[in-house]
Parts: sequence; structure tokens; C-alpha cells
Amino acid sequence: MSATVDADKISAYFGNCHTLHVPGRTFPVNVQYLEDAVEYTGWTLSDNSPYARRCKFLKNCSVCGLTPRPTAHDKHYKGKNRPEWAEDIQIPDEDDEDEDDHLKETQMEKPNLEKRYSPQTATTLNTIDEHLIPFDLIIHLLEKICYEDGAYRHFSLAILVFMPGLGEIRRLNDLLVEHPRFGSNEFLIYPLHSTLSSEAQGAVFEIPPTGIRKIVIGIFCCGLNCLRF
Repeated sequence: MSATVDADKISAYFGNCHTLHVPGRTFPVNVQYLEDAVEYTGWTLSDNSPYARRCKFLKNCSVCGLTPRPTAHDKHYKGKNRPEWAEDIQIPDEDDEDEDDHLKETQMEKPNLEKRYSPQTATTLNTIDEHLIPFDLIIHLLEKICYEDGAYRHFSLAILVFMPGLGEIRRLNDLLVEHPRFGSNEFLIYPLHSTLSSEAQGAVFEIPPTGIRKIVIGIFCCGLNCLRF
């Protein structure tokens, strides 16, 4: 039953039937953001990275200084070499924005990082295209947590990665399986989505053998929040 439902009203509707109350528990959560992941891993972007923003206007844009590329249909992907996984994304057609709007958006997009982050992190955040998923950063973050930072190794016994869709789940799963460490016998990789059989979905709850860690890649929804490892 949903936690927001009035149990007394439901019980009365069904002839004052008995109800069971199962107490839950909360877990401490440390919330961090993209800039924290970039700072933590030291991840950087080159100008020709597929995850870098590209200006769609001038050959030498005086507004943002970004490198232009040939335009496409969607305003968020104009002039970009999209990664392979982006083919699964439905891209609507929209009209071009004029250069004045481009100037306003460029000024608004620059994040205020205060003094908590390095200039390298600021440069990366000003370069990254926020409409693309940086799979390379995800891999770097997993490597840092699982192998490089001893303080986080305890938390790497089971990792849950949320992705926005099935195409992104498959893409990340392929990258992890092909990875020299995550694809070894040290890890179990579980893609989790509705097209899998009940047996395959239930496998994510199994406790791995001693010394083996697992990574579950699922679609973000309230149901997945109930997973316990």
C-alpha cells in the first residue's frame, strides 16, 4: 500500500478489515552534485570531446568562445558529434535561437562555483554539454570509489546507478563489461529494466560470494528506491 494512503479509510471501505503496519527505516544520505564528481575524480574535457558543448553560430564565436560544428535539427544537439548511445533518444524539431538569446543563455549557464572547486573543475563545467550523459565520468567515478579511495571501498560492495532509459542502461552495461576491472570476475554487473524476466530482475537481490562486488544499473523510479543490498 502506498505510504500516502489513509489506511483507516481503506479499512473501513472493506468492512473494517485488519491492517498490518510494517515500520521502515531511514538511511543517511550524502548528497553531492556534478561539480563534486568532477572535482573528486579530477575529470577533464578536451575541446574535441563528444561531451563538450559546441556553438552553432559563428566560425569564431565571440560570445562563448566555443568551437562551432555543422548544425543539426535539435537546438540542444546542433553542431555536435553525438555519442553512439544518443541514437535511442527522441529528438524533437525546434526553431533556431538567435544570437541574442545565445548570449543570454551563455551568461546564465556559467555556474557559480564560489571557492570550493578548482579552476580545472570550473573549466570542465563550462565546457560540458549538460544534455549529454558523460559515461566517461561515470566510469572514472566508479574506479575512484572501488579502487583508488580506501575511504569509500566499504561502500563499493554494492553500487546502484540510475539511468534515464533502456538505451543508456545498455550503453553503460557494455562499457562496464568491456572494462578490464569491472568486467573481470571481481564484479557482477546487473542491468535492471522491465523487459528482463522475473528471474533476471530478482537476481539483483542475491548476495554475491565473498570478495565479489556488484553494480546494478537501473531506471530511476520510486520502485527502485526499495532495493536493499
